[in-house]
Amino acid sequence: MTVESPARASAPRALRADGLHDPIGGMRPAPVLSWKFDGAEAPERFRVVGSQSPEAADEVAADLFDVTCEAGGVTSIPWPADPLRSRDRVWWRVGAVVGGQTNWSSPASVEAPLWSEAEWEAEAVTDSEWVLPGERAPAAFPELRRRFRVGGDVAAARLYLAAAGVVVPRLNGRRAIDAEL
Repeated sequence: MTVESPARASAPRALRADGLHDPIGGMRPAPVLSWKFDGAEAPERFRVVGSQSPEAADEVAADLFDVTCEAGGVTSIPWPADPLRSRDRVWWRVGAVVGGQTNWSSPASVEAPLWSEAEWEAEAVTDSEWVLPGERAPAAFPELRRRFRVGGDVAAARLYLAAAGVVVPRLNGRRAIDAEL
């Protein structure tokens, strides 16, 4: 049974994988999972569960790992499952067992990058007239666009982006992210 504490006062929080909040493209296939706990009562133990879907994580239905560790100041564990493969995504939660009741954190996730260079498939979005040898520099913020069609329904998509300067990615005319890179 999943029990949510009032205002999550005694639930773990600030879940991190290798020190990062919900990382996409972590640095290692077996990240350290950590959390903070500052509830009024010391927990007896922590339970860390991992799932293949956010829905399973919401229900605390562990289908990848379910690890219990004695509390005693422990707020991190080594990766408790097989190493992440390219594009694997895991949703996980931490429960603090206090007085026989488990108070659960909000779900967090970790997603593996493409580990092998051979897995990358990409084309540069650029303009052949952007910078020509011997010519002056382009406008301060050139706009580069690429139109494309996707056949069929899209269940999920990921934009991998690298650039020098300010980047404001848009998809279908709307900002794709909240920040400017």
